[in-house]
Amino acid sequence: MNIYNKYVHILNIISLEIIEHIVFCQYFYSKMIKKIFLLLIILLLLPGLTEGYQNVLVLQSMKIKPYEDALRGFKKSCPCSIKNLIVSELNGLNIKDRIREIKPDIILTIGKEALSRVKEITHIPVVYLMVLNPESIISSGQKNFTGVSMRVSAEKQIAVFQKVMPGLKTIGLLFDPEKTGPFIKKARQVAEKRDLELMTGQVTHPAQVPSVIAIKNMKSNIDAFWMLPDTSVICSEMVEFLLLFSIENKIPILSFSDKYVEMGAFMSLNIDAAKLGEQAARMVNKILSGKDVRAVSAARAGEIQLSINLKAADNLGIKFSHKIAHSLNITDMDDYVVHKTRMVY
Repeated sequence: MNIYNKYVHILNIISLEIIEHIVFCQYFYSKMIKKIFLLLIILLLLPGLTEGYQNVLVLQSMKIKPYEDALRGFKKSCPCSIKNLIVSELNGLNIKDRIREIKPDIILTIGKEALSRVKEITHIPVVYLMVLNPESIISSGQKNFTGVSMRVSAEKQIAVFQKVMPGLKTIGLLFDPEKTGPFIKKARQVAEKRDLELMTGQVTHPAQVPSVIAIKNMKSNIDAFWMLPDTSVICSEMVEFLLLFSIENKIPILSFSDKYVEMGAFMSLNIDAAKLGEQAARMVNKILSGKDVRAVSAARAGEIQLSINLKAADNLGIKFSHKIAHSLNITDMDDYVVHKTRMVY
């Protein structure tokens, strides 16, 4: 990226900050208007501005709502022109050829498939988002990659579980060592520090019968079951079994997606795709302003969303103290089936 493009990008970031400042600080109108006039004069002296900062290629795995929300959040916070390609609609077109034609200064990938398609690129900075385990696609030695992982850390999840359920002592879960082994290793370390026991079972493929037996063997010893985003464990039949298991044994399901809460799971911790897009935009802004991609560290979601099925809570006999209800912004339980609260970490 040349000096001109960097200058233009920085200029556009400044212009956004000025406009936001006016909206929230009306008493600064007079000073800010002068700055805007100066900025407009500078912009008018820069011919071909719109072409000058057309520098971000967005490679999106497919057109689904979470990815569209992530893109919306990105556009909100990145003052740049965007060329958007949908991987599922390319019909075998060579992505590397398209990248050579577009000549982007930076590539933003949305989704696992999009990241997989550019994993061999070495000469262009790549920022990823909406990927659960980016380390399974790119190696630590690839210095032109950074981004935001979808996974919520074990520390955050366990802290929230214990906040919502203060009496929680033992959590059951199933996992595939190849897919979620490192996460479980960290979860065990966190749980030990927080006086929490994890009762685990290992699976290697989504075979229903062994998983069902493992869960049934846990039921007398666990206070809740932690549903992980592990494809060796989760399939439609297993989800149905878990929800029925929860009702019959009054064991809450702690899940990772709103859709399971809406189906009857007690709670979930998941990311806000639009906020993830904004977080990725801040990374892109730094790189487009001249910062080396190696100095922009990969990160996890900075804001998570807690969803609680209050009807399921009532059926499970879970009562919220006034203190907990207040901290979760639950004002009137009768007003909600699913209550959502944002948490920033």
